[in-house]
Amino acid sequence: MIRHTRTPVFILTLILNSIIPSWSSPTQSKYREPLNIAFWIGGHSHDFESSTNIIKEALPNYLNARISTHKNASFLNPNIAERPDVIVMYHCFTFSKGKLSAIQKDCLLKWVKEGTGVVALHSSYYSFTKWNEIRQLYGAKFIKHGKVTATLDILLEDFPHPIIKGIPKMIDMKSELYQSTKLPKDCKVLATYSERGKNTSHPAIWTRNYGVGKVVTILPGHYPENYQIDAFQQLIANSILWVAKKNHSSPRVEDKAYPFTHLFNGKNLEGWKGDPELWKIEEGAIVGSTYQKKLKSSSFLIWQAGEVGDFELEYQCKVEGNNNSGVVYRGQLHPSIPWEMKGNQADIHPKPEFCAMLWSQGTGRKIVARRGTKVVVDATTGKPQVVEKWEPVMPVDIAKWNTYRVVARGNHIQHFVNGELAIDLIDQHPNTQLTGLIGLQLHGGKPMKVYFKSIRLNKNLSP
Repeated sequence: MIRHTRTPVFILTLILNSIIPSWSSPTQSKYREPLNIAFWIGGHSHDFESSTNIIKEALPNYLNARISTHKNASFLNPNIAERPDVIVMYHCFTFSKGKLSAIQKDCLLKWVKEGTGVVALHSSYYSFTKWNEIRQLYGAKFIKHGKVTATLDILLEDFPHPIIKGIPKMIDMKSELYQSTKLPKDCKVLATYSERGKNTSHPAIWTRNYGVGKVVTILPGHYPENYQIDAFQQLIANSILWVAKKNHSSPRVEDKAYPFTHLFNGKNLEGWKGDPELWKIEEGAIVGSTYQKKLKSSSFLIWQAGEVGDFELEYQCKVEGNNNSGVVYRGQLHPSIPWEMKGNQADIHPKPEFCAMLWSQGTGRKIVARRGTKVVVDATTGKPQVVEKWEPVMPVDIAKWNTYRVVARGNHIQHFVNGELAIDLIDQHPNTQLTGLIGLQLHGGKPMKVYFKSIRLNKNLSP
């Protein structure tokens, strides 16, 4: 846990606070009353805990909630003081005997009939094969599944629905394809899926009402890495909000009145330009490599759809080799070096204090804000002044997938790594750029590979 501690610059902080604008995090606005979400997990053949932790870490990006996790059905208590608003089921129990009492079965069905929402993930659709009443939640019954390593193409239907709003029409993942009995007419199919190379498609995601309650069944999602897919996370969050029948979205969801734009389609470099000898697509990720071509200076893959001003940018990245990378934003093209950029950069670095810091690429300003600091840049001198630190700064294994986020409103900039605030900056430098380009960095020097995926941009932030 990060512990915030005041530095010895307390007096300076008071002075600076009197002359700089008051600042608050866009994530610190007043939230609506949080949803009460119960995750019911456990069973066999799946890594439920890892997958659930990934989902729980992602959900605050989309909604405001109090989340509890239950590895058994003891929370299904008719005498409980507060029922969950939503039950997210991700379990695989073949039989109900020893897992669910008659009272707990009745409690679950009664709650849903009276309005508790259900989001059933993957193998929960298989659970309790002999309990026929639970099939009424889904409207259908599991028949069989294919190989667990199949590549699935998930195709969202082409009509408006809150669950699939703002999500790419195609999601691909390595999982297993579940087959069902025929869905009744009161089930609304939102997506179908098929094994790549095969022509037969099956329902993948659908909704159904059960009494007053709403149920969403989501069949893909066998592996933890499936739940790291940005579009899949958003789909699950949208499903939770829909079955809750209330608006419990966080301020970040309100920003999505104009949804995030996905900058990478997962298949090719459409919308991006860089040195073609350095950049390619591997397994659904943008990959830059210097193993075949050594670089003296950085080379960037540059997004071609215009400049950004105030924005929120999220992406996942990992780095292979003894080197580092980063993402330039509000950047400018170098006047004489092809594919080089200058401007603000969110760094991806193996040193803890440098990972997610703000490095001013190619401007001479160098380190503006290290990870774990709150910084004000003086409007006259252009020098950064640390006004607060929080410690300790924990290591980030950049060889693994990590989620990074940049939020920029005017001269207020924040970087996040894996959901934790990394830097908080008021940049009053006289030459600071408030608009510019986005670029992905392939660093010069030692051989390396960098991988980017799940890149999305929100250019419509609320004030």
